Amino acid sequence: MSRGADSVGGGGCAIRGQCTRRRLALKGVHGFTLIELIGVMLLLVVLSSLAMPSFFRAHREARVRASVRRVMAALNLARGRAVSENTRARVEFDVQRGYYGVAVESEQDKGEPRFVTEVSSLGRPHALPPGITLTVLSALRDRPTEKEVVTFYDDGRADEAVIFLRDRFDNERTLSVDPLTGKVRLIDTGKQAGSGSAPPPRWRHR
Repeated sequence: MSRGADSVGGGGCAIRGQCTRRRLALKGVHGFTLIELIGVMLLLVVLSSLAMPSFFRAHREARVRASVRRVMAALNLARGRAVSENTRARVEFDVQRGYYGVAVESEQDKGEPRFVTEVSSLGRPHALPPGITLTVLSALRDRPTEKEVVTFYDDGRADEAVIFLRDRFDNERTLSVDPLTGKVRLIDTGKQAGSGSAPPPRWRHR
């Protein structure tokens, strides 16, 4: 009577056969050794080192693509404002500082036309992310300058231009503005700079 009570009270098995089977089962259970843990950690380090370059490359390309989408949205906004409001609208680029924004033509009290900067989320001045630069080739100039303007007109026309955006790793995207329709399109698939860049526009003065 006391033996059974001791077994139950001490946390053991009330039936001797159950204790025997439990001990036999526990004999096959063991944890990881130090060598096995070190091996798993080394494997994780190797896999991480292989994946990190691809991760950073994808991150850089995503930053360029996002910048292209924002610039493209600003150009399309200017085109839409010009046609819908029967006026002129333009995208102003500060190439040196990496800023761009939409401005719409209005009239001052004396009737002098002027361009007023947009305040909407798409049209207000935006800065390119650090490390991303842009180059604007305009058909109105024979060489790029630090301050560029692409103007859209009420009849759907626009200043012919090609806009390059690239990062310091030479990931590049190129936008083109059609002079007859004012449509903006992406004319490459993000190749390395110099390998798939678009040709400059036809240098015509209108």
